[in-house]
Amino acid sequence: MLALTAALSFPLKDFNLVQGQSIIYNFQQLQNWLNLNLNYFEEKLLIAEWEMYKNGNYAPDTVRTPPGETTTTENLAKIQYAIRKDQLEAEE
Repeated sequence: MLALTAALSFPLKDFNLVQGQSIIYNFQQLQNWLNLNLNYFEEKLLIAEWEMYKNGNYAPDTVRTPPGETTTTENLAKIQYAIRKDQLEAEE
């Protein structure tokens, strides 16, 4: 976020407002504006998801790894185990 604001010149005027003030004078106010609007969006999204759930229309796909495939965590664990096994064998 800080890198993005380096190219901005304050004050920022005529912001498309959902929440917050219309003129932003510094980085802290920009950060507050962003947090307010993200919270507002999250609240609206939560309400919409709850209404969909009550109507039986909410069925999110929460499976991140298809059946039969290994997760990144499992792959990393196998690699770490193999490395440690090689280290122990080299010490003997």
